[in-house]
Amino acid sequence: MKIKVTKPKRLEDGMHQGVITDVQERIGGTWNYTDIIIESEGMKINSGYPSEVHNFTALGKLLQRFGVKLVEDEDIDINKELVGKKCQFQTMTKEVKGKGDFSNVIPETVKPLDTATTNEESPFTKSPPSGDLNLNDDSDLKTGGNQVSLPTV
Repeated sequence: MKIKVTKPKRLEDGMHQGVITDVQERIGGTWNYTDIIIESEGMKINSGYPSEVHNFTALGKLLQRFGVKLVEDEDIDINKELVGKKCQFQTMTKEVKGKGDFSNVIPETVKPLDTATTNEESPFTKSPPSGDLNLNDDSDLKTGGNQVSLPTV
C-alpha cells in the first residue's frame, strides 16, 4: 500500500473569510468551552470561548457582534444564531510543543462579514482630520462624526 506524504494544511497568518458551520461544547473537569467551527479555504478551524455568557465575556461579546441581544436568565440557541453566518476572522500561527505549528483564530476578531471592515476602512488606519477645528460647530458630536484631539498650547 502506498500513501502520499502531504504538506500540513493551515491558514496563513492574517485576515480570512469563512462560514460558521457548527458550534460544539467541550467539557473539562471544572471548565466548559464553546467552539465555533469556521470553514474557510477548504479547511475547518475552530475558535474557542469559555461558555459563560454575559456582556463582559468573550462569548457574550461574540454573540452581540452577530446581533444577539443578551437578556439575563434567557436561553440562547447558539447554533440557530451563528451556524450558516458568513464571518471574517484573523489567524496567527501557534507552535504546540511536540505537535507542530497550527493556525490559531484570534477569538476577538471573529465578526459578521456584512459588518466587517477592511483595513482601508478601519478608523485605526485613517489619518486624523486636517485643518482648523471650529469649536462652535458641534455637528460632529450630533451626528456621531470623527473625534479629534485638540492641540495642546
